[in-house]
Amino acid sequence: MNLNQRQKIVFILTKLELGGAQKHALDLIKGLDKDRFEVSLITSDGFLYREAEGLTGLRLVIIKSLKREINIISDLRTFFKIYCVLQHLKPDIVHTHSSKAGLIGRWAAWFSGVPVIIHTIHGFGFNEYQKVAIRKLYIFLERITAFITDRLIAVSDNTLRQGLEAGIGLDNYRQKKLSVTLLLVSIGRELLRIPLLNGDYLRKSEEKKSHKYTVIKYGISKDILLTKTDTSLKKKELGIKDGVPVVGMVSCLKPQKSPTDFIKSASIILKELPDARFVLVGDGVMKSRLVKLIDKLGMSNKVILTGFRRDAIEIISTFDVFVLTSLWEGLPIVFLEAMALSKPIVAMDTGSSAELVKDGVNGYLVNSKDYIALADKVTFLLKNRDVLNGMGLNGRHIFNENQFFLEKMLKQIYCLYDSLLIDTQKSQGFRPIL
Repeated sequence: MNLNQRQKIVFILTKLELGGAQKHALDLIKGLDKDRFEVSLITSDGFLYREAEGLTGLRLVIIKSLKREINIISDLRTFFKIYCVLQHLKPDIVHTHSSKAGLIGRWAAWFSGVPVIIHTIHGFGFNEYQKVAIRKLYIFLERITAFITDRLIAVSDNTLRQGLEAGIGLDNYRQKKLSVTLLLVSIGRELLRIPLLNGDYLRKSEEKKSHKYTVIKYGISKDILLTKTDTSLKKKELGIKDGVPVVGMVSCLKPQKSPTDFIKSASIILKELPDARFVLVGDGVMKSRLVKLIDKLGMSNKVILTGFRRDAIEIISTFDVFVLTSLWEGLPIVFLEAMALSKPIVAMDTGSSAELVKDGVNGYLVNSKDYIALADKVTFLLKNRDVLNGMGLNGRHIFNENQFFLEKMLKQIYCLYDSLLIDTQKSQGFRPIL
């Protein structure tokens, strides 16, 4: 490996849907110096395909079998397809995003002999809402895959804590010369630990002061601070009259985001503020269920489902209050967008949410699934415009003060790439010992 030459980097992402992980990955690809990096992206189709296809200097590889749902046959087929692509490209770095691509992509990279393997955790695939057996399986898979990973990037302090508590990535080294025998021994050891997943791994990692994580929080373009939207015109486009309170949410319509809680809270808010309108930007598997719930509650003329939109920033500009009802998150990029646009946030507390939303300062946090409390907080803000405006300005101040900018994030990731490439050069690369 010659660090004076362009380094080959391959990003692997499950699906090009409109989501935080996808926006982050594409921002990272756009921001990389193409004089330094030869960039490829392995992914499956989705709403953002055209955007990815149009990026300068990007080799786009679409693998249709790369899907979020678990299917052993399809997943094995995907593994071999990614392996073959990596064998052909021979990258210096593989950087995976999202849970499914993270697992399959990292193993394909390891078997391909990729020198540096990195995974960004936008949110773990396991959560407290799963059955115990499924949760333990996902933790087991994350643990053994961490053996072959050079660095785990956590997008929030809470994500780091979750990983350590689950015993993932506790040792700050990658087993680069991992033989099949040692690999099987390591996997066997983890299998024996599955019934004991409540061990105090966080304390042990703190005692050892060693783990594989680097915390790099999201950053978005400074251009958002210059956004000037004709909100009257945009409201008219959405069918909303001027002067009408607008509450909005931007998210995929899937169980993780719990969009039904957004609709239920809207029905409560309407009892106090019957003129209010509710905008939900996004699409997904729960759309038909939401439409039925909206009809059942008699809110068809109060709720606007826009589907995926490329002008989401302009639509957020029309909101009085930004809402998010997610049950779990890594760190919502939409919070940064709302804060930059001076919008107060009312959200369900996912742990990471508190790193951006300071309760009572730039918004409010309520317990997960508590749509009644969420409705109360939104109603309070809509009835108290001075508080609403003050919280919006506080959010923008927090955004600027912490410099949640794309440039800062890119600099941190550049440094990480350089550090790992230098370490790998010193160790003269590797290949799996089979």
